[in-house]
Amino acid sequence: MRKLALALDGTVWAATSRGLLRLAGQHWQRVGEDWGYSSSRAQAVFVDRGGTLWVAGDDNIVFLPAGKNQFLPTGERVVEVDQIVQAPSGEIWIAEMTHSVRQIGIHEHKASPRLPEIIVGSAAILFDDTGSLWITTAGEGIGRLRFPEQMAGHGAMQFRSCVEVTEAAPQHHDRSSHGGCVSRRRKLFGVDSYYDERRACP
Repeated sequence: MRKLALALDGTVWAATSRGLLRLAGQHWQRVGEDWGYSSSRAQAVFVDRGGTLWVAGDDNIVFLPAGKNQFLPTGERVVEVDQIVQAPSGEIWIAEMTHSVRQIGIHEHKASPRLPEIIVGSAAILFDDTGSLWITTAGEGIGRLRFPEQMAGHGAMQFRSCVEVTEAAPQHHDRSSHGGCVSRRRKLFGVDSYYDERRACP
């Protein structure tokens, strides 16, 4: 079992290597063609604030509007999706360790909009209460994109060209000054992380 999501109606959804499952009463049921879901597995699941369920299948992203029983395609092609999240402004973003972090859309026509995309492998992302997007990476530090909405129309960009990179700090600091800049202790992605914000300072 890879991911769990709780729908607004109380339904529990599970992304597993055996497919997409939903808890009906006391039993798990596999969701298939009768729901419009054709993938053999589910990589990630997420319920947004409006109650829509988003699922990363074999190689695509599909969604199920609240109260409906038929999945709809987004037109987004994917490889390995580790996480799906929602920005404070409502947009849906995904993290792929094998490719990038990017905003996804619903492409009904062949001409796709140039949605924001950061080229870096990532297994975990989140939006903080200021709207900044935090991105974990495998070896390139933790990145913060302060204004993701300003990337609209720019398409794909390299990680270090568009984010502030913070490195894991070797020492334990709750709060201390470094020439006017600050090292802070924060809890990121469920883990107590210590990182140096000196690069983020003006």
